[in-house]
Amino acid sequence: MCGGSFDLQTIAIVCEQEAAAIFPDLVTAMQSGLLLPTSELDENLLIQNYKFLHDRVQQAAYALIEDDRKKAVHLQIGRLLLGNVSQQELPERIFEIVDHLNIAWELISDESERVELARLNLEAGRKAKASTAYAAALEQYFTRGIEMLPATAWQVHYDLTFTLYRERSECEYLCANFERAEELFDYILTQVKSNVEQAEIQNIRLILYDNTGKFLKAVRLGSESLAAFGLTLPTSNKDEIFAALDSELELYRQNLTNVNIDELINAPEMTNQDIKACMQLLMNITGPAYFVDQDLLALISLKMVNLSLQYGNSDVSAHGYAFWGFLAGARLVDYEVGYQFGRLSMQLNEKFHNVKLLSKILNMFGGLINPWRGHMRKGIPFLRQGYLAGMDTGDVYLCYSSSHLILQRILVGENLGSILDESSRHLEYLKQMKNQVFVAMLQIYNGFIVKLQGLTANHLLVHYVSFDNSDWGESWEAQGFYALVPYLIPSKLQFYLSIISQN
Repeated sequence: MCGGSFDLQTIAIVCEQEAAAIFPDLVTAMQSGLLLPTSELDENLLIQNYKFLHDRVQQAAYALIEDDRKKAVHLQIGRLLLGNVSQQELPERIFEIVDHLNIAWELISDESERVELARLNLEAGRKAKASTAYAAALEQYFTRGIEMLPATAWQVHYDLTFTLYRERSECEYLCANFERAEELFDYILTQVKSNVEQAEIQNIRLILYDNTGKFLKAVRLGSESLAAFGLTLPTSNKDEIFAALDSELELYRQNLTNVNIDELINAPEMTNQDIKACMQLLMNITGPAYFVDQDLLALISLKMVNLSLQYGNSDVSAHGYAFWGFLAGARLVDYEVGYQFGRLSMQLNEKFHNVKLLSKILNMFGGLINPWRGHMRKGIPFLRQGYLAGMDTGDVYLCYSSSHLILQRILVGENLGSILDESSRHLEYLKQMKNQVFVAMLQIYNGFIVKLQGLTANHLLVHYVSFDNSDWGESWEAQGFYALVPYLIPSKLQFYLSIISQN
């Protein structure tokens, strides 16, 4: 049963009778105007699907159950449904079953049954999270599942407990409960048994730092986490960064003497779990490194490429290939090789079917690599798809796709009103994410468009970015955004802004 709708088979299970025996009672209810059929007679002359005439009818029926019996009734219904559903059917009915059992979980005295219900909450939460229902996943399933675990859960049911806490901490972040997420990260790290599991938690923290503009903290955390695997990543000493970059470049050139870039799509799959964990960490600090140190960014990207060439392709190798493709052109002026790596990243991600990586790959290819071989306009569909993919998966990289998309639409001369509409929609979403860096960036773009449209009389930059009464200037200064202006406003747009402001 779901809301005001239900089906004959579910009622038969709950009543512990055959469907044919229940059907006459439902016919009577339909004739009385209490129920409406939502399907036709089947081959057995039964109607399978129904809904209540009105919510109040459903509420009145529910009110017939005495208050002190309601939890027991839900428990009975949940148990009957769970006992009569196959493993193949369970994913489709998981919410229905878990919602009944969760109402009455305190009545469950058997520890093994509680643990099993916690496991079902994990499945339900993951399904809700996959459909971007983050609040429901957090509050109704992951948190509730943790409540059901025994005091010895970390010792007796370690894998289930770790997974529930990890999923909950990520949903706290996705619901913008950043402080609570940090508290959970710290707690989980006191319980984990391996470096790989520690890296799983730190990766979520890195994404949070990227989303909230804590780029220096992200880079330092990434370096510390990599050190646990014996991988050294200098982050502050320029001489050490240059020396490490030279070493990676030498190794890269040696590696490419043994393989063609086009052949890397068929390279073996990476199996070393420690290296796979390192690849995830490296991937999640490329964005912050972009704002912190371009040489460090090159080192990180090149290290991802060399690890892939040495250990095989992981599902995140595509990100390393994409970022290095951009840098091979931008730093080494080797645009052909850069484009080949960009194309490889698209092919590899398609091969691994990694939807969580789609936003990153499309952003890199559409925003930074495609213009070397095609008109900038051809990259716009990639960027729009990357933004939407990021919304579907909760990927912070949708912010980067949004920024490149709006900028490229400006630079190719598309309709300003249309650009402003799309940018304003993105801006509202980024505000919900509390991503102040990219909110600032889109405010700048929007202000530039408004100025080009002649809709503001003041030539000062403050009026390009201020569309409400908030004191954005103090906010930017407090979070250090002024230091990021060279990155927030690409050079071409800075040039256009300087011309406009003088007229």
